[in-house]
Amino acid sequence: MGNRIIKTPNLDRLAAGGARFTRMYSSCPVCVPARTVILTGRSCSSNHLLTNQEIDRADLPTFETFDQVLIKQGYRGEYYGKWHSPYKYALDYANGVRWTNGKEAAGLARRAE
Repeated sequence: MGNRIIKTPNLDRLAAGGARFTRMYSSCPVCVPARTVILTGRSCSSNHLLTNQEIDRADLPTFETFDQVLIKQGYRGEYYGKWHSPYKYALDYANGVRWTNGKEAAGLARRAE
């Protein structure tokens, strides 16, 4: 965005042709709670997540995620990359999210039920 020392022509081109977010804020500086807020549209306290270690707590509330809403409306949902949210929110994807502890893919386990 105009740095005179560090040259980033590709990033500059992307910024010139799209949206630039100059004031972004996260709901939480920790990955799992922040990603869960994005998925559910609910606060960290509503999601009952404040740390990354709480990812597989059994007592987490069940909220419908924005991607689950889209899938129910006929969109095909697929997952790729880091999940870093409670696995219970990954059960509707056409391909499964792999558990970090090596368990079966979450999406595949649900369809088998």
